Formats: sequence, C-alpha cells, structure tokens
Amino acid sequence: MINEVVKKFETAYGILEKQSNEALSALSLVVKVSNDNEANEATANIARATKLKNSCVLMRKELTSPFDALKKSAMIPERSIEEEEKRARGVLNAYNAEQARLKREKEEELQKALAKKEEIIRVNQAIQTQLANTVEKKVSDIKKSCEDYIKEVNLSNYAPRLLSLKESKSKFSQNQYEEWLVVDYDKSLITTQEYGDIIRDLPSDFKFSSISKEIFNERELIVNHAVEVLFPKHKEYVLALEKASERERERLEKEKKVQEERARFEEKAQIEKERLKRKQALDSKANAERMTAHFEAQMAGQVAATSQNIRTNVHYTLDNDVLTNPSKIIDIVLKIMSTVFANPNFKGVIKRDINGYPKRAGKGVLVLESGVDYWLKEASKLKIDLDLDGLQKLEDVTTVIRK
Repeated sequence: MINEVVKKFETAYGILEKQSNEALSALSLVVKVSNDNEANEATANIARATKLKNSCVLMRKELTSPFDALKKSAMIPERSIEEEEKRARGVLNAYNAEQARLKREKEEELQKALAKKEEIIRVNQAIQTQLANTVEKKVSDIKKSCEDYIKEVNLSNYAPRLLSLKESKSKFSQNQYEEWLVVDYDKSLITTQEYGDIIRDLPSDFKFSSISKEIFNERELIVNHAVEVLFPKHKEYVLALEKASERERERLEKEKKVQEERARFEEKAQIEKERLKRKQALDSKANAERMTAHFEAQMAGQVAATSQNIRTNVHYTLDNDVLTNPSKIIDIVLKIMSTVFANPNFKGVIKRDINGYPKRAGKGVLVLESGVDYWLKEASKLKIDLDLDGLQKLEDVTTVIRK
C-alpha cells in the first residue's frame, strides 16, 4: 500500500510542479500596470495562477488524505497519555497549591507571632520607662514642694513648721501605682490577660513594693536634708535679711536667687543624665530581646522550610549605604553582639583547644577570638589609649639596638 501511495505521489508531484511553474510564470508577467490593456492582461494572468493553485490544493488533499487518517489514528495513544498526564498534573498542582497555602499561613503565623513578641517588648519597655520617669517626677515634686514649704518659713512660724515637716508622712497608694502602669498597646496583638501578664512579670525593681520603698527613701532623704540643712540655712538667711540694709538685702536676695537657679540647673542636668543612662539600658535590653525574637522567628522559618525539603543557607552583609555610615555600623554591630551574647549556645570570646580548655599565650594571657582581637590590635596600631573598665593594658618592652 505504501509503495502505491509513493508511486502515486511521484506521478502527481510532477503535475504539481508543472502547474506551479505555469502559475509562477503567469504571475511573473505582472510587473507594471500603466493602462487598461495591461490591467486586463494582469487580471487574466492572476486568474490563471489562482486556478492552477486551486488545482494543486485539490491534488495535494487527494494525496495526503490517507496520511491524515493515519496521523489521526497514530495520535490516539498520545492523546490518551496527554489527557491522563493533564489529570496527573492537576493532582500534583493541587498538592503544590495546598503546600504553598500552608507555607503562606505558616509565614503569616510566624510574622504575627514576631509582631506580638515585638509589641510585648515595646509595651514592657514603655511601662518600665513610664514608671521610672513618674517616680523621678514624684521625687522632684516632693523636693520642690519641700523647698516651697521652706520659703514660707519665718521666725514666728519656724518651730511649728519644722515640727510639721518632721511629722509628715509619705503618701503613695496602690491605686497611684496602678495608674502609672497604663500605656497604650495594640489590642489586635495583645489581649487584656496578656497585658496583665506583662505587669505581673515586671522585674522586681518595678513592683509596687520596690517603687513605694524608693519613693519613701527618697522622701526621707529630702526631708532629713531639709530639716538638718535647709531649715537652719533658711533661718540664717531670714535673720540676715532682718539685720541687713536695703542694699544688702537686695544683694542677699539676688545671691540666693542665683544659688537656687544654679542648683535647679545642676539637678536638671543630673536628672537628664540619669534618664539617658536608664533609657540606654532599657533600649539595649529591648534591642537584645528583639534580635532574639527575630532570630527565633528566622529559625522557625528555616525549620518549616526544611520540613518541605527546602534548604536555606543564611549569611549576612551590610547594605552599601550603611558602609559609609560609621554610627550605623556601630549600632548594628552592638545589636548583633548583644544578641549573640544573649544566646545560650554562645561559647564566649576566648579561644579554646580541641579539649575545650582556654588557650593561653605568653605570661598566661588568655587568647581571644580573632574578631575581638582584631579591634584591640587596630586600637594599638592607631595608638588609641583605651581607658575602659574591665580592659587590662599589657605592654611588651623591647630593646632596640641601633647600628
């Protein structure tokens, strides 16, 4: 059968080629049309070429129709495979889609958990800051109240006012303390119960007993200072005013005003210094907690990826814009260090041998890890005198022989 088809194709192909050549010859005559006669000739040539083309199409279909049927039959097996393949891919795609959905849910869950931890850290810091600042203001108010009280003292009311101050008592209630515990928080992340847990778990220095004791002790110091120093000093001032001339009185009053302003300035500077120190300590603690929370979230994400046969290798580098900002680099490095030190698996900055014992250099000096040692050596090269608590300065003396 195939031989007959091939023989028939060879015979027909000669006719097809002849008709094609005749059509192309007729079309080649249509080059330029500049009058009606040429237009009629062009129309006739195109019509002849079209007729020949249609004849070729009919002959080609007659030749290829058996092959078309064979092709259609031959495609039945592969189409059945395609249909089953489509079904199988649908099953796999459904699984992958479900896994992607679960992964998104896990990521959203981790992000929400991280946001919750960060909000708890922020609220904790806000409460502690508010308590510390409010205690500071409370003590400052007690001191100012005491100073104002003394200003009203004169020779006639000196004794009763002094006695009244000695017998006065500190007033600080649980209700006042609880008012100081109120800060804004994101109720979509933290429940009322969890807010209560934050307050319950405050460090002991921020509990009611510690706060009330601090206020009581500070007030005692202020009152004792007033009784032992400020009252007698004020009495001397009042007596001096009574004996002084008008000009001398003006000098004494001006001098007292300058002293009070200086004392207020020094007190304000000391308060700001203490507040900054306290803020830095709270910020450092909060930053370490945030970094730990981010690290734990990242580890949880890696565990989730591993469970889906996904391996992720994590490394870090600084952004280009950070590399030109020394203060930003210092901030990032300090945060990294505080986070690493807070990790229970951190082995410290001392190099150890294969048995886990600390390495020592000459004179029994402990050998530090290269990252720490690098900065100490850089400081030495730059001849920077590091006068820091906890840092030991070692000097190696070498005799230089000049030739």
